[in-house]
Amino acid sequence: MIFYISGPITGMPDGNKKDFQTAQKAIKWLFKKNHPELKVINPQKIGAKVDRQFKNSGKTPEWEDYMRACVRELATATFVFLLPGWQNSRGAVMEKNMAEMLKIPYATNMDEILQLVIERK
Repeated sequence: MIFYISGPITGMPDGNKKDFQTAQKAIKWLFKKNHPELKVINPQKIGAKVDRQFKNSGKTPEWEDYMRACVRELATATFVFLLPGWQNSRGAVMEKNMAEMLKIPYATNMDEILQLVIERK
């Protein structure tokens, strides 16, 4: 079971790290016991990886570079969790639309996530 967390990063204080980390911890807490194979994809970590790759090349990554890396990971997800404010984020709106096109269920709160996982069984 793979969860992808989607939400605003650009223009947010500290890149919205706190909300991403809180969601990641909550998802792990809810499902790790019964789903030891659980993986939670946090775009903050993907962004750090992109930064390292570009640092080695001497170039500066663009928004599109981050999104390309995130989209690759999103495509592997079983579920998408949308953080508050996702509607105001160009990238998160794109990720939600991709989830719909790829028929990946998404949720905006923990109750919805629980329901999705129950329905999936």
